[in-house]
Amino acid sequence: MRPFLLPFLLICFCFACENPGQKPASSPDSKELPTAAPKTSTTNSDSLDTVANAAYQIIPGQRIGQISLGDAPKKVQAILGAPDAGDAAMGKALATWYSKATHPERHEVNVYTVRENTGLPTETVGVQQIRVTSPRFTVTGSQLSCGSSLSQIRKQFYGLTYIAHYRANGHNVFLYDAVEQGIAFEIRGQDSTCVGIAIHPKHSPLAARYLPVHQNLEYLKQ
Repeated sequence: MRPFLLPFLLICFCFACENPGQKPASSPDSKELPTAAPKTSTTNSDSLDTVANAAYQIIPGQRIGQISLGDAPKKVQAILGAPDAGDAAMGKALATWYSKATHPERHEVNVYTVRENTGLPTETVGVQQIRVTSPRFTVTGSQLSCGSSLSQIRKQFYGLTYIAHYRANGHNVFLYDAVEQGIAFEIRGQDSTCVGIAIHPKHSPLAARYLPVHQNLEYLKQ
């Protein structure tokens, strides 16, 4: 493989919990997507490792892999190619990429974009949330990924708040948000295992505008 081309995957989100304070039911429920990594002219193996690692890095409140919050849709498609599925209405759009069917469950990447200041000179369209389900991606500064337990996640994110739940594949899945850091985790109730990770702008509660991946998502009553 040429040193200036590196394949990389992007993949999406689900939460579970063990005994959250408020329960809708009994509270504690991944794929490969080849894309182009940034080009580099260096032949230094350490530099190549750094680029490869960045392609699978989750930085809360900033980016997942090569997709960053605020990126324009055209930039996202230049990296990931045309989405496998999508839905758009009222200035909001959800695009989804699926991994190849080489796993029992295909992984996915979800990118949620929002159009703001429509019709004004300051109109923009940018990424507001990114969600992955592949365990290949890890949170920077830790080994957290899809497959980590809720207890492991709590050790890294003390301000984790249980905000919503949904039902998928016969399991209750619980959504936890670390508002200040800009990251959320989906935890499967059956085994308190993370099945999805999403990032969003820091200090902006996920409940204010969560990407519409799960149609049966229900928020806790405040």
